[in-house]
Amino acid sequence: MMDSPIIMSITSGAAFLLGFLLLAHLRKVNVAANSYLGLFVITLGLAMVEIPLFYKNFHLEHPNWFEMIGLSRFLTAPLLYISILYFTSINKKFDNKILWHFLPFSIFLIFRLPFFITGKNIEFSPETGRIVFFVLRIALPLQALTYWIVSFIKMQKHLKKLHQISSSTEKNDLIWLKYFLLIVVLIILVWFNLVFFNLEYLIQFTPFTYLLSVFFLAYFSLQ
Repeated sequence: MMDSPIIMSITSGAAFLLGFLLLAHLRKVNVAANSYLGLFVITLGLAMVEIPLFYKNFHLEHPNWFEMIGLSRFLTAPLLYISILYFTSINKKFDNKILWHFLPFSIFLIFRLPFFITGKNIEFSPETGRIVFFVLRIALPLQALTYWIVSFIKMQKHLKKLHQISSSTEKNDLIWLKYFLLIVVLIILVWFNLVFFNLEYLIQFTPFTYLLSVFFLAYFSLQ
């Protein structure tokens, strides 16, 4: 398991600050896109703050709140994709279809309702339990990777279209968002090591990688 609660506290704090700065609409452009991007970064911060909270026994003192923080991870990937939709679509308005992206979060929230009410997990037979555990283990990584791929493809198509329209793209393209996505995939890959591989020589550098990643996310998103 990854430790370094102090570094992770700094990292999550930096993510929260970046998220609120994006929500503050300092640049007064692409307000909706920056709002969703800010919410994405805040949920990223929530995922990272789980470690220092765990070391403070927050999960024992406030199990429901800790569980909600964990469930918020299912909001992270959809919020990133929705922000990309708004960045790459001119004058895009809110569409109710966007709400479908939050279906996985709603499903897992309903699944965890018995825990919120009784404080106990649902009991399964050994066979069913293995299936449920597999679904819970693979759902979030699969969602994160799928949404990142779709987001990156959409961004690439948008940049290609901009280059076709104008030969000078320094002022009107979103190349910074492409770099932003590349930093995000680095975070995903490092996280995959924690979930699936547990390579010790990589785990020891994970907190520092997260910290540097958040700083680079800030650098690109606040340009």
